[in-house]
Amino acid sequence: MKEHELKFNDLREYLKLTEQLGAFKQVDGASWDLEVGALTEAAAERFGPALLFDNIPDYPQGFRIATNTGLSYLQTALQLRL
Repeated sequence: MKEHELKFNDLREYLKLTEQLGAFKQVDGASWDLEVGALTEAAAERFGPALLFDNIPDYPQGFRIATNTGLSYLQTALQLRL
């Protein structure tokens, strides 16, 4: 991937970039009170991918949760523009 392809202006672009680099997973339908925290912690223990929780039961459409967005060296380097 070329340097100019590693730039982003907002969280949506950052998540799209991390997805292209294999450091992102989307999770649909996870419950906010049981699964979001457990999946976030399980991924964090393994220095896993950033997670984007979508279609969360009992929440309006479009309300999402992004977690683990800076755990890996790759994610941190992207955020610091290294």
